[in-house]
Amino acid sequence: MSILANGVDDGTGMSQTPGSSYALFPTALQKMAQMQVRDKSIGFPGLVKDGTINGSHQFPIQHVLNWVEIRADGDAPSGSALTVQIVIGGALQSQVFSLNAASNYSGLLAVTSPGLTVNANQTVAVKLVSGNQASDLVVTLHYQKVIP
Repeated sequence: MSILANGVDDGTGMSQTPGSSYALFPTALQKMAQMQVRDKSIGFPGLVKDGTINGSHQFPIQHVLNWVEIRADGDAPSGSALTVQIVIGGALQSQVFSLNAASNYSGLLAVTSPGLTVNANQTVAVKLVSGNQASDLVVTLHYQKVIP
């Protein structure tokens, strides 16, 4: 037997027949899919404008949004924090994500447990609530695939 980098046993050397090894694959595929994370970066070029909604996108399968990352490649917010919110299916979500004043990077910001579920083909976007003179903003959404 050998274990793949993602922790799944590939069944090597088990002398399985095709019929008897069939049961291994659904479990292996489930484990691999549960570990897969997908990122979506959304840009706000130039001086950011309050109320702007950018990056509308969708995926053909269900995902859970677990983390948000905010980076100001240009000017950092001044005076007070830059804030963004997630829009799912046209509905503004209540959680607010912030980039502190005079900071260019937020780190990974956790979405309220257990994450925001985004159903298949549902649109997701990012709304800039308060830019505070920041520029060239990039918001990265970190998703995890869900197996129904």
